[in-house]
Amino acid sequence: MKIEHKTVATLAFGIIFTLFLECVSVLTIAYAQSGAGWKERKIVMSDPLPSGPGNSVMRLIWENLGPEKAADYYKKFRAQLAGVDRDARRLIEWVAQGRYAIGVGANSSILEQLQKRGLAVGVMPNFKDIGTHVGASSGTIMLMNKAPHPAAATVFINWLLSRDGQINWTRAVNDLSRRLDVPSDNVPSYRMIKPGVKYWRGYLEKNVPRSEEEEKLLKHDYRLTGKLLQLIDT
Repeated sequence: MKIEHKTVATLAFGIIFTLFLECVSVLTIAYAQSGAGWKERKIVMSDPLPSGPGNSVMRLIWENLGPEKAADYYKKFRAQLAGVDRDARRLIEWVAQGRYAIGVGANSSILEQLQKRGLAVGVMPNFKDIGTHVGASSGTIMLMNKAPHPAAATVFINWLLSRDGQINWTRAVNDLSRRLDVPSDNVPSYRMIKPGVKYWRGYLEKNVPRSEEEEKLLKHDYRLTGKLLQLIDT
């Protein structure tokens, strides 16, 4: 079955930090792997193996640093990691409470829901040295052939990509449109495209697959058993 798709736009870095510390306003690759001199592990992340924000952050690092440097980074980053979790809400709440200093791979939709209810965390829109990524996520629309009512589907997609459709879409999901005539006043500042920042296009087909080396490292060092938090062995 042939599937055609178009990317509308989505930007989400997925790194948050507790407001109980002043340390991560200039987060860099070197800073994150060093742990800033912490005596105990202060980082928690979402599972980087399945598709999701944890996956995207690690792919960004691997592709920008290259296999040798990225492999070294993965190992040093793991040494600062307190645990890997698949409960997106819990990860964000723990960082807000100060239990962990940094959360990697925070779900942006859940984060924004909690922020509207008064939860406070700092958000890092990008690494200062290698930038951030843009992905497809909720910004992808697919049209399958041989589906019922193809003409109606085409009409809907054309409307969705129109100015009116994009205004409705961006206000529903709080994300950017690629149309320049669509207002973005409802979009959080950390999701805005900014001049001078490097953006890695993680949604491109060539950037999605992992190499065998990267897959092996992640499965060995960031393994997760079940759906509950797995604490990393000391």
